[in-house]
Amino acid sequence: MVTALLSLRGTPISYDLTQFMPTGVTEQQQLAVELLREGPSTRLIILALEGGTVTQLANTSRRMAGRLADSDLFLQVVNGDTARLDDDMGLLFRYRYLLDPRPLETLFSVNALHTALLSRLDELNRALPLSNRRYLASDPTGTFNVLLKSWMPAHQPVLEQGVWFSPDRKRALLVVVTAGSGFDPLIQQQAITAIHSIFRSTQSVANNKLLLSGAPVFTAAARDSIRTQLTRLTTIAGVLVSLFLLFAYRSPLLMLLGAFPLLTAMLAGATAVAALFGGLHGITLVFGITLLGVAIDYPIHLFSHLTGIPDGRKAIKDIWPTLRLGVITTCIGYLAFARPDFIGLAQLGVFTTAGLLAAAAVTRWLLPGLIPTSPRRQAGAVISAAAVKMLGLPPAFARMIIILTLLAIPVLLLLSPPQWETDLQALSPLSSEQRQLANELSEQLGGPQMGQLIVVRGKRPQQVLRSSEQLADQLKHAITRGLINDFDMAARYLPSTAIQEQRQAALPDDTSLRQQLRQAMQGLPFKDNAFTPFLEAVSASRSLPAMELDSALTTPVGARIRPLLYQNDQGWFGLVTLSGMASADDFEQWWQQQKLTCCDYLNLKRVSVELLTDFRDSTLDRLLLGILAILLVVSIGLRSPLAALKTLLPVLLAVGLSITLLGAMGERLSLFHLVSLLLTAGIGIDYSLFFQRRGLGRDRRLATLHALTICAVSTVTVFAILASSQIPVLRAIGLTVTLGILASFALALAASRLSIPKDA
Repeated sequence: MVTALLSLRGTPISYDLTQFMPTGVTEQQQLAVELLREGPSTRLIILALEGGTVTQLANTSRRMAGRLADSDLFLQVVNGDTARLDDDMGLLFRYRYLLDPRPLETLFSVNALHTALLSRLDELNRALPLSNRRYLASDPTGTFNVLLKSWMPAHQPVLEQGVWFSPDRKRALLVVVTAGSGFDPLIQQQAITAIHSIFRSTQSVANNKLLLSGAPVFTAAARDSIRTQLTRLTTIAGVLVSLFLLFAYRSPLLMLLGAFPLLTAMLAGATAVAALFGGLHGITLVFGITLLGVAIDYPIHLFSHLTGIPDGRKAIKDIWPTLRLGVITTCIGYLAFARPDFIGLAQLGVFTTAGLLAAAAVTRWLLPGLIPTSPRRQAGAVISAAAVKMLGLPPAFARMIIILTLLAIPVLLLLSPPQWETDLQALSPLSSEQRQLANELSEQLGGPQMGQLIVVRGKRPQQVLRSSEQLADQLKHAITRGLINDFDMAARYLPSTAIQEQRQAALPDDTSLRQQLRQAMQGLPFKDNAFTPFLEAVSASRSLPAMELDSALTTPVGARIRPLLYQNDQGWFGLVTLSGMASADDFEQWWQQQKLTCCDYLNLKRVSVELLTDFRDSTLDRLLLGILAILLVVSIGLRSPLAALKTLLPVLLAVGLSITLLGAMGERLSLFHLVSLLLTAGIGIDYSLFFQRRGLGRDRRLATLHALTICAVSTVTVFAILASSQIPVLRAIGLTVTLGILASFALALAASRLSIPKDA
């Protein structure tokens, strides 16, 4: 145990909910999961400042942006403050003719130059603020201003006092890109801590409030929620189960010994997962609490049978064949879910299997030697009295329980058929307020929407940019047909090298441009040498090297490019976001007609639904195979297929009743409900096996009923506490198992009384 504890030190713990999604079968599914797990949006954090006047919020925004930009924890900080980005704007200004999407052949004609100069003159004569007055001499055509406007999204933050605000001017907005992976908990926590620290040192007034949103923030929130729930639930469950064991056995020693298999189970499960997967998921760790409700059954069976057999070694030998069969069947069921294409569920399967085997081994070979041999032990009077009453349950009443269950299941299925949960966000530990804030800030910021998008693949960034430019021509037709209103892509801000070189080639030579400018200036009150900087800029543009991705990312448009162009182990990917889509079906039909090989259209919600639906179907298949395997093992263990069917009948009825009750309660079934049903079946088989034991005297049957009663009460206690969790995953597990255990116990008891042995 000491070795296991040492090996767990430093084991990374993940809180990425997408690990509980399968990797996907189709290429689209794999792309969708990849984007959810490691896409560039996983490093974006949106900051919102509240509380204070517009001036106060703007001042805080500027101070925060400056401090954040100086930190190595952030790759980029953007708040709309162009004054702070003057140096970076200079690079874009220098490359304006290579980035301008307009045809340059007509931009420098005499008529075009004359029209541009008239516009500048009109602005000056009317004393209107010239947006780029400082660029008048070097950019009389207004190319840079046109370029900046072409980059503006249809919806963007309001600009007040030089920084971004929400439309109601109550929030100042900032966007930061963290340096580490979006799901690297250590780096992201450092970044979030730094943001809070900088906010406290820069806030203008005491009532300033900082709001954060984004994947790194969600990861941190999930971690905190899981840690809090883990501490609370483990403490409450541990205390209640310990007190109940003390009440049941009147022995502090047995209460302490009963904890030993539980601790061993959780430690063995965590060690096995860490060794096989290199880390633990937070939900897997919290799932360890469920072992309290399962592994506790093993020492309980031993302790209760000490009433009739005071010697621990003899007592374990008496119950071991039945206990062993129950352990094996439960482990078989969980191993059926240990899928290599589903990391989260595989971890749950390995954790539970290793934990239960360890708990059973400790109960079988270690605990009996620690229990002192003593005369016949006195069990708790209340539980013993309940066992006597259950032993006298009339067969007619037991038969009624079975019949009512058989009738209730189809009736409930007709009235409230179970619905399947296909929304991954519904399983998230985030509160509805956090999800609402994320939607609000994303809308106010005007950032790219990731629900409908096209993925462009390539081996190099230039290949992705070139393919994106070809795709843009097709998407313009989609806009003309009214299928979409707009689209966004990295190539909109950074043209490919080929396009930049084409634009360079279209620039006029010095002599031609000077002559055309002289003609355009005729009759206008500008000095002859007023636009010498313009002539020099065009001349310099002809020899500029094409702007590369690394350079573009250091400019203000880098914040736009970064979420739309990224690299992973499989190559480079460009994301093309779509807005104003009238009908996803119509667009998809149009897309299929284009037959583009370099791109994939993704409706992320639809793909995720398909992914979870496919997984549900395959999981149900595995569940069926697991049940058949359990039936085979029980048949071998009981040496009778008929006895195996009789043993499994109450278990199957309990599972069916649990499903229908969940549907009647309005629960949408998820993969975690399926895992819980399997857990219910494993525990139910254990109950049924012990209830069906034959050839026992009255005292031994009372000891068995005593054990099963304590098992049921302790298990229901643990899972009822779990059902109170605010984490949807844990609530699903707790509620499902609580219903299932109550049904399993009642139905297994009823089935055992249908054929009363002579010694009953």
